[in-house]
Amino acid sequence: MRRKRTRVLLRVILLAAALVGFLYWQNNGLTVSRYEYASAEVAESFDGYRIVQLSDLQDKCFGKDQAPLLERVAALEPDIILLTGDMVDYNRFHMEPTLALLRGAVQLAPCYFITGNHEAAFKQPQKREIINAIADCGVTVLDDEYVRIERGEDGFFLFGLSEYEDLPAAWYYGMPKEEGLCVMMAHRPERFDSYLKGNEDLIFSGHAHGGQIRLPFVGGLYSTGQGWFPRLTSGVHERDGVTMVINRGLGNSTFPQRIFNRPEIVLLTLRSGEK
Repeated sequence: MRRKRTRVLLRVILLAAALVGFLYWQNNGLTVSRYEYASAEVAESFDGYRIVQLSDLQDKCFGKDQAPLLERVAALEPDIILLTGDMVDYNRFHMEPTLALLRGAVQLAPCYFITGNHEAAFKQPQKREIINAIADCGVTVLDDEYVRIERGEDGFFLFGLSEYEDLPAAWYYGMPKEEGLCVMMAHRPERFDSYLKGNEDLIFSGHAHGGQIRLPFVGGLYSTGQGWFPRLTSGVHERDGVTMVINRGLGNSTFPQRIFNRPEIVLLTLRSGEK
C-alpha cells in the first residue's frame, strides 16, 4: 500500500512539474513566423528586404537586458524593425523592460513605433513621458505620421496610425497613392475594413495576442475588440488586394498565461514580382 501511494505521489509530482514546464515554455519560448510578400509594387532594390515586427511586449522581460529576445532578432538580420504598440502595460507599468529592448533593437536596425491602447490609456503628462522615453532610445515614433524608406533612388512609404482616435486620422485618408509600395502600422486588426479606405498595400498589426489561448484546428479563444473566437488574431489576411500581417505579441496583460500560443517575432521578406 505504501509503495502504491509513493508511486502515485511520484506521478503527481512529475505531472505537476511537466505542467509547470509547459506553461513556462508557452509564455517564454520565443518563436519566429516567417512570411514573404511579393508584389510588382516592390522595387527590385528592395527584393530580399527583411522587416521584423515586434508587438505587445506589455513590459515583459526575456532575461537580463532582453538578451534572448534581442539575440533572436539579431539572427534575423533585419533591415527595419516595426514596433506595433503596447510595448508597455497600463495595468502594471514598468518601463525598464521596454527601454532595454529598444536600446538593443536600435543597434540592429532602424526602429519605428506606434502607440497601442495601453500607451494611449495613460493620462498626460505620463503619456508624453512614455513617448519621449521611447524616442530618446533612438526609435522613430510614427503616430499619424509617415516616412519614406529609401534604397538608392527607390523607396516606399511607411505610415503609422496612432491609438489616440477611434479611427485613423483624416490626413491618412487624403494621402495620394504614389508609385511603389505603401506600408502601414496599425495596432488594432479588427479595424481592417476601415483601413481599406486608405492607400496601403501591406499592414502590420498586433493587439489580439493571438487570441491568448489557441485551440487546435480552431484558433484564438478570445480577443479584446473581437470577443470570443475572433477571426483576426494571427497570420496573414487579405481583403480587397490589401494584405494584413497580425503579430501574436510577446507579452500578456490581464490574463497572465498563453496556451498553444508562444511569444512571436514576425519576419517578413519583401519580394519584387507578381503577388
